[in-house]
Amino acid sequence: MSPDELDPVAKAPQDNLDQRYTDQAVINALAESGFSGPLYGWFEYELSRYGVNMIASWIKSGKIWGHCRKRGFGLLVTDIDRSHLQADQWQAAHDLASSTVVVTLEKFRKLALLERRWNADGGTTITTFFMGLVAYTFPNEYRQWRTSRDETSAPAAGWSSRPR
Repeated sequence: MSPDELDPVAKAPQDNLDQRYTDQAVINALAESGFSGPLYGWFEYELSRYGVNMIASWIKSGKIWGHCRKRGFGLLVTDIDRSHLQADQWQAAHDLASSTVVVTLEKFRKLALLERRWNADGGTTITTFFMGLVAYTFPNEYRQWRTSRDETSAPAAGWSSRPR
């Protein structure tokens, strides 16, 4: 066994490359069926399950605000919103994550698959590409969720993700 095989950092780029080419093979198979049918249904289900779990954990941990800020989206987060999304209100975070992923799936199908904006040589895996779209979709879904709530509160100190 070589030293590179023992070093997870040295192995990471090759693992990513291997995964991207595996992803490309999956995308090619999905393209043969026109990105529809049972195989596509399975793919979409697995991608959405992954996406909902990831974005819900980002919401619960507060990491989502950093992802939004990094992309230039300033979001105002109130004490009440933070409480609903990050305290023991798992359902609120899950609902927001689910709606974000549903909207993202439509964009993903169009951009990544039909328009072929994702490919193995682009540097990201298909799930990383998808989660990038999720992060871009989240601000609008959050604003809709926020608007639909009857409760209002003053912004929590330190909880604005507006760029400084």
